[in-house]
Amino acid sequence: MKWVASLKKRKKKTDKIENVDDHLQGNEGINEPVYLNVYDISHLNTYFYWTGIGIYHSGVEVYGMEYAFAAHDCPTTGIFEVEPRKCPKFKFRKSIFMGMTNKNPIQINDLFENQSKNYKGNAYHLISNNCNHFTTDICDKLCLRPVPKWINRIARIVALCNCISPEDKNDRNLSSIPEDENDSEQLPAKTEEKEVIQYIPRNDN
Repeated sequence: MKWVASLKKRKKKTDKIENVDDHLQGNEGINEPVYLNVYDISHLNTYFYWTGIGIYHSGVEVYGMEYAFAAHDCPTTGIFEVEPRKCPKFKFRKSIFMGMTNKNPIQINDLFENQSKNYKGNAYHLISNNCNHFTTDICDKLCLRPVPKWINRIARIVALCNCISPEDKNDRNLSSIPEDENDSEQLPAKTEEKEVIQYIPRNDN
């Protein structure tokens, strides 16, 4: 797994595409499929899937790579990429064809780099800003089609019932993706601030 910031290095390789295939610049003849890959977060989905309610993680697959959004404690991008249909920690359920995009690989890289500013790890919220909000946004930008409503329905129900206040509870454990030990793009270490109390002796004179 790699956080999307690492795409800047890969972009240098894709620069060759612009020089070799000029038709990519004008997007002529590009018709790349876009898939929504859905995962089960809870085993309870087995029982409630047919009712249209469940707890799901989702990612967008395009050009042989899957992109998703997860939580961490730093003010850096929460967008990451993985091998399609193999997101760690979650159980793959199904892949949904969302449509076609005429964006080339360079434009796809630019899209996710730009969106990384809007989807930071510490801004993740289980109800109001989760992975399914991210995939809805991306699918709309790639092929003008939102994700199926059942994927994020439980978040909307909870929000309507006002059961969880974003100011009070920000439970991000369900979509916190473990770091890959071999990933060179590590998140910055979080430092602890300790309060220092200075003792000043009293002068009775």
